[in-house]
Amino acid sequence: FTHQPTCASPAPPPPDTMDLLLTFLSLETQIPNSAAWCYVSVNNSPHERVPYEGLVLSPDSRNPLRFSWWQIATRGMMLLPRHPVNNPVTLNGIECIGQRRSGIFGITLAHSLGVVNASHPRVDWNGAERVANSTNSPTGESFRLRYRIGPDTPEARRQAPTEVRSGATWVPLIPLIPAPVNIRYNPNGREACDQIPPSQNLFGINAERMACELLGRPTITWEWRGTPWAIAGFVVEIDSIGATPRVGPNGRAVLVPREELARVSQSRCGEQLNFSVAPFLTSGLQPVYGQGVIQLSPCPAPTTAATVEVTFNDLEVGGSRAHGGMIQDNDTCFFCVDREMELCGELGIIAGTSRLQTTDTRYWHGGRTGSFFSVCGDEATCISQQGVYPWARFALANTFTGGGILNNNTLRVLITEGATLTVWVSLRDVHTDYIPPSLSGDPYCIDRIEFPARSVREWATIDETRTISQDHGEASCRITFRVRGRTP
Repeated sequence: FTHQPTCASPAPPPPDTMDLLLTFLSLETQIPNSAAWCYVSVNNSPHERVPYEGLVLSPDSRNPLRFSWWQIATRGMMLLPRHPVNNPVTLNGIECIGQRRSGIFGITLAHSLGVVNASHPRVDWNGAERVANSTNSPTGESFRLRYRIGPDTPEARRQAPTEVRSGATWVPLIPLIPAPVNIRYNPNGREACDQIPPSQNLFGINAERMACELLGRPTITWEWRGTPWAIAGFVVEIDSIGATPRVGPNGRAVLVPREELARVSQSRCGEQLNFSVAPFLTSGLQPVYGQGVIQLSPCPAPTTAATVEVTFNDLEVGGSRAHGGMIQDNDTCFFCVDREMELCGELGIIAGTSRLQTTDTRYWHGGRTGSFFSVCGDEATCISQQGVYPWARFALANTFTGGGILNNNTLRVLITEGATLTVWVSLRDVHTDYIPPSLSGDPYCIDRIEFPARSVREWATIDETRTISQDHGEASCRITFRVRGRTP
């Protein structure tokens, strides 16, 4: 018998990379500010605005010098997957901006609070709180940035910053909120009949609700496997219809507006309507969503109707005849000439006869562009240069309150025998010397072109390009659109 010694297996080599979690905790300023935001770059990544454009960090209710990153949807957490263990984690020129009233006029201005640069080797990746002070502020101010770097673990994700409840909005981490599933559209659903408001007749019967329970109504249903306390409810957005009334966190069905659905079914018969179901947070954010489709009824026979599409191609902005350039007459601009236009409005078509008409409209709101003195955001789109702008590049909305999308510049209607077609535009230049800004504004491009009555055969073969031109004194406009017909 010979004894063979047992050798222990060699230990595996240390990993070359680690999944790290960088958690920004708070921003602390020297002077109170009404709002703040930062441009963040980690490991030489492109700078990213946090929160994203249109949102800001609010100061702590008990400490106006402190801004908690817990109030944004990501909880201030940034995942650094497969980070090389021999490379430090670097904060590259993180610049934070403060906003407050200043000067004798009390104008709200934005100020750079300085820039943070830091480098942390592996020994610092232990989840301990780190502090970095900013430098290079043009106003001489500085800010203090608090953060942690550590391994990405469930415990790290659940760890809330200290004093999180002292004024910041509690927002659950996005990965903990699942998207709705098993989303369905039922033209004769009964799951949401209880959403019909009370309306009783003389016999104490809610006839509309009874009809819904017996015959059904167009209904969207879904399932959700999340925790109800983590959200405020659900919102459903339907293409060409808009948002339905919101339901609470335990809701799983909504009614589709019958009148709006009937209208869209005429103009987009045979097509599919996309819709989304999204849980929303108390802050209004919708971190995830699920999608579904409504199949509209087939179009009438080709002999009774045609589909007409109007595509708005270009907006040409030129100088006015009055002064040869662009100029704002009613906007506030101290010691300067305002040549930036804040535009919004509507594009629409109307088709039909004196007894029956169908319409389609696009709403032009914000582009989140423009100078500091402009109101451009959700309300308007800023244009400061003469030139030709494709309508497909503007975010156009299908409803007045809905969000705009690109490549949404084609309008459609179902047109019948002997019907007329009107193409109209109503663009305005928003006033910025009102708080809040006046969305009525000055007329910029307001006109219509009417096409006389035609037969269905003529509408199905129409292919014409027209222009609308206006000059109200601030700048000139020239809108080009194409009208094309087809059989449904």
